[in-house]
Amino acid sequence: MQGSQERVADFTSSNFDGLICMLQPEQSWVAKWQRIEKRIPGLYAVKVVGRLPEGFE
Repeated sequence: MQGSQERVADFTSSNFDGLICMLQPEQSWVAKWQRIEKRIPGLYAVKVVGRLPEGFE
């Protein structure tokens, strides 16, 4: 998506609830509880409202 503002807009949403910030996912009980312990460190939305473009679901 880098370099394409249109693709970024197609695949993002500003309508979300809750955040989880993971610095060390493999050691986080929240990450294990949410089943995201294998993901890279970062900031994740708990629930996102929106639809992906057709063909990407």
